Amino acid sequence: MDYAPPASPEELRRREAVWPPLSALFLDTEVTDDSLADIVRAARAQGYGAEDLQAMLFYEVAPAVYANIYSVIGEWAPFDTEWLSRRIRRR
Repeated sequence: MDYAPPASPEELRRREAVWPPLSALFLDTEVTDDSLADIVRAARAQGYGAEDLQAMLFYEVAPAVYANIYSVIGEWAPFDTEWLSRRIRRR
């Protein structure tokens, strides 16, 4: 899998729409068919395919929020979208 960081502000805005549903995989909640459907809907709406999603998951979202799944009492409410965006952009 090749990964190239987003090159333009427009591309970052498109990705921002997909980050929250992907970040739900790292919450202290069960992954459901609905949560997976949310990811698919967001990706399709922004024109992303499976390889794009995999790259965003591994290189953008996971590094920003993976620690939550190791916490004894991890966050279960959705991550704040502004916080999530800032955290991913900093990386």
